[in-house]
Amino acid sequence: MELLYKPDFDDAVRRWEAFWEHELIDRPCCVIHAPRAGVEPISPPPYMAEAHGDYHEVIEQILAAAASTWWGGEAIPYHTPSFGPDMMSAWLGAELHFPEEETGTSWVRPCIDDWDDFLPFRLDPE
Repeated sequence: MELLYKPDFDDAVRRWEAFWEHELIDRPCCVIHAPRAGVEPISPPPYMAEAHGDYHEVIEQILAAAASTWWGGEAIPYHTPSFGPDMMSAWLGAELHFPEEETGTSWVRPCIDDWDDFLPFRLDPE
């Protein structure tokens, strides 16, 4: 399988699989991100870029940053989206609130009124 910007993806997968099996193919895994030769470097989107809903611009910047990066060794193109430090709370049901002014953070409106009624904590895999 060929992955855009990572033509040696199959080799990277084999080495990562060996790593997790505590094996060594021919060398340790290494992850190298470096500017691609002859291409203007593009920075990835800033922290919480996705929090304000303009996904088209963010996706364009993610793709441009990936294209301008050499993904060496076992580095695989990626992006880590962020809605702030409370993202996990939102996945568990809390409502995120973003201040109107740019503060670089988010706040959570609690979703648990009484811990005695809520405990013991259980995750629903659905």
